[in-house]
Amino acid sequence: MLAAALPPPSAYGAGVEPWTGRGDRLDLTCSPSLFLAPLPAAVPVVSRSLVGPVTVHEQVVVMPDEERAERARRLLTTPPAGLRDEITGRELVRPCGDREEGGDSDVVRLPYRKEPFSRGGWTGETESLAVRRAKAPADATYRDSVAHVALVVRRGATVARLIWQGPAGTDLAAAVRAGRAALTRTLDRLPG
Repeated sequence: MLAAALPPPSAYGAGVEPWTGRGDRLDLTCSPSLFLAPLPAAVPVVSRSLVGPVTVHEQVVVMPDEERAERARRLLTTPPAGLRDEITGRELVRPCGDREEGGDSDVVRLPYRKEPFSRGGWTGETESLAVRRAKAPADATYRDSVAHVALVVRRGATVARLIWQGPAGTDLAAAVRAGRAALTRTLDRLPG
């Protein structure tokens, strides 16, 4: 029932398809630390990854009861390690192309943010960040500019972790809003 409720990949945009495990980039931030929180083991899970102009990770977990579901949700919203330098406190997430070129260009960013989220009986948190090269072109790809949005929410004993990443262009806030809207549409389809 949960798998059938997920939208078709095209709901996230043209060219978005299920990940085949080959060659496609699953993390457009080039920061694997954003995906380190493990899902609970030995419980029913529906999970899929989509790739294309944006990447989407949908994971829905059914826990035995609401108390364990809330514990799982909190575990999944623990701020990821590796976002900040331990000594300077500077955010480390940079556009992927920036890393490949030595990481010495200036960047513009919306810092990592975690906020309460509530909609249709789902409660939890949304996380977001966005970063771009200071001189990113208007048609920037994830190598120049990227936004990351995650919803980690619970309704009853069901926990959903939805992650969207895409090129942010020059308007980082608009990209974060677009990612949040895409994930909210998916959340609206899920039974609780």
